[in-house]
Amino acid sequence: KKGITSFILKYRIPNGNPQVVLEDGRQAVELVRSKAEEYGFNKLGIMGFSAGGHFVATQITKFETPEQKADFAVLVYPVTSMEYYNAGTGESLLGDKLEAQKQEWTLSNFVREDMPYTTIIMCSDDKAVDVQQVKDFYNAAVEKKADIQLHFYPKGGHGFWMRDRFKYTSQVNNMLVAWIRSL
Repeated sequence: KKGITSFILKYRIPNGNPQVVLEDGRQAVELVRSKAEEYGFNKLGIMGFSAGGHFVATQITKFETPEQKADFAVLVYPVTSMEYYNAGTGESLLGDKLEAQKQEWTLSNFVREDMPYTTIIMCSDDKAVDVQQVKDFYNAAVEKKADIQLHFYPKGGHGFWMRDRFKYTSQVNNMLVAWIRSL
């Protein structure tokens, strides 16, 4: 209805092998980008929620070729750090190598100027994802002069996108669609 084509990626759970995150993301972006003419779109965006936000943040900070780079990204209550990690996300990603590889997967360490345009959406009262790690990622991006914006909503907790009672749903949806169209 909004003129946006979407795909859903079912990616492998890393189970202690974080390279699958990079492989699946890069392959997905390359594949979808190769179908742009067939499906009639000219910008490719990626969006992830919570641990899926870490997946997307990995793609926008660790891409290697132009074909692997999305044009824009949306991170919703994203895990962006293994310093403040949610136990399930950290263990799933790194397994028993969590302590040894924490810095390698704290993505504020890999923010770059040429990241895709990025929007982060989060609630200040999120109990599952530490707000500070999102601020760290955002501040690192601002320091690198990357194109990024951050939207905090006062109440909604973690997983707000799935709840009918989230009072900012219309505001978030309208902002996001307007932002995508502006690109």
